This record gives sequence, C-alpha cells and structure tokens, in this order.
Amino acid sequence: MTCPGGGIGRHKGFKIPRRQLRAGSSPALGTSIMSDNEVDLVEQVSNLWKFKSLIIFLAIFFGVVLTLSSYLFQPKFESKSILSIVQDESNSSNLPSINFPSFGGLAQSAGINLNNGSGNMDVVVIETIKSKTFFKHLLSVADIQKELIGDKNISNSYIEIHDEIFSKQLKVFINKETGLIHLSYTHISANFSKDIVTLIINEINNVFRKNKLIELKKSRDYFEAEYEIATENSVRSSLTFLLEKNLNETMLANVRDEYILEIIEEPFVPVKKSSPKRSIFLIIGLMFGFISGSLIAIIRFNFLQSRDI
Repeated sequence: MTCPGGGIGRHKGFKIPRRQLRAGSSPALGTSIMSDNEVDLVEQVSNLWKFKSLIIFLAIFFGVVLTLSSYLFQPKFESKSILSIVQDESNSSNLPSINFPSFGGLAQSAGINLNNGSGNMDVVVIETIKSKTFFKHLLSVADIQKELIGDKNISNSYIEIHDEIFSKQLKVFINKETGLIHLSYTHISANFSKDIVTLIINEINNVFRKNKLIELKKSRDYFEAEYEIATENSVRSSLTFLLEKNLNETMLANVRDEYILEIIEEPFVPVKKSSPKRSIFLIIGLMFGFISGSLIAIIRFNFLQSRDI
C-alpha cells in the first residue's frame, strides 16, 4: 500500500497475520513446547521440595508412633521342626522269590499292599495334623486346652478352638525343593510352642502306629484262620510267607519310636519373638508419614493455584 509520501508503510488497523500451527502439526525446527502435564509435574516436584521439612517430620513422627504402638501387642514365639516320612523297610525288594499271583488275592483281601510304596503318605500326614479329628485326639491325651484358649472369649467346643486358634497358629507344609515337612506353632509362651510341636510329632507317630498294629492284627488273624483250613501246599506256603511278613511289620511298628515321622531338626524353645516385628511397624509408619506429608503439600499447592485463576 502506497503512503501519501510515496513510500510503502502500514495502514492503520492493518495487521500482518502470524503463522498458526494446525492441530496435529509439529512445531518448527529449533522450537520446543512443554506440555501442561510436564509443567505441572515440575511444579509439583518443586512444591514437594519446599515442604520437605514437613514431609520428613511426619515420616519420623508416624514411624516413632507406630514403632511404640508395637509394644502394645503381646510378643509371640514360633517353634519349628523339620521332618521326613519314614520309608518302609519291609518292602518287596527284600522278599524271597515267590509266585505272587498265587497269594496276591489273599494279601489284597486282608488289606496288605505287597509293594509297600510310600505313595502320598506325606500328604496324608499333613492333612491328619490339620484335621479336627486329630486335634480332638490331642485334647484327649494332653491338658493343653487352657493354654490354647488363654484370655480369648470362646466356647470350649474343640471345633471352635480348632478353627479360631489352633489352625491359625499352626503351620505345616512340604518344602518342594527338599520334599521335607516343615512344622511350626506360634504362641505367646515360647515353652508351650515347643511343647505343642513335640506333642504333635509324638502323637502322629502313635496314631499311625496304633492304626497299623490294629490292621496287622486283623490280617494276622485272617491268615491264621485261612492256614487252618488250607489243604494245598502252595496256599499254605503263601500264607506262611504272609504271616512272616506280618510279624516283621508288627515288630518294626513296636520297636520304632519314629514310626511315620523322622525328626531331622527337633523342636526348640525359641529365644527371639516371631511377632510383632517392630521393623515392619517402623517402615509402615515412615511410608504413611511420607504419603501424608506429600498429600498435604499437593493439596495446598492445588488450592493456591485454584485461587489464583
């Protein structure tokens, strides 16, 4: 546009349009645009740093408070034991060469397993330990009910004591790497925790031994009765072998103290408490204090930002 003086100038009100970026287009090379989120993040971190004294104070405060509160809980002690399943020594690999089919039916009818494989005996033992039936047996052979209940307000029903106390303090499992059984019990009394683990081990051996002896006695009576009426020599020879095997198993059951569970590590009276762990209380307190202080700083920052808008 030509000005009155012959030069080119700007007309009043005339504006040169600036280049606009279209939606989705990238900024020109050499320029940078910081998103609102990035700005907010930097500001939030800067704001937290300004409140670092408050955050540190609250972390220490709650850490100390929760650590001191751990002293309100009764200390508990856990006694442990490591066990293995006893392998049956009277297995068929040590038996003389006999025609098993000739008397296999007799053995099966009497409830005898000629292979004597251990099978899933470890699972059977563990489930027996955890069962209400076995717990009822423990109450019948030892005066432990008062110690188990303590000051808890529950009935004297063995089912309720088992569900509310015994099963929650008992731990028994198979170590998958070693195949050994780990047994432990937790109680406010270190001596009682050791005594209850010892009692469980002894009574498991006694229960399985008693059941086996009853089974062997029934089998022996059956074989002796069959021997009296047998006429064929082959049948009488088979019955003689089964009777010898029965007597051998009976002898082992009577003389072996560790009938089904062999102790690898015996129960001990724990010296250090298993709970409460004050280090955990301290960590929780520190984390709670840090989070609380950070939230206070963030809320205050956002509140002031909203007032400025």
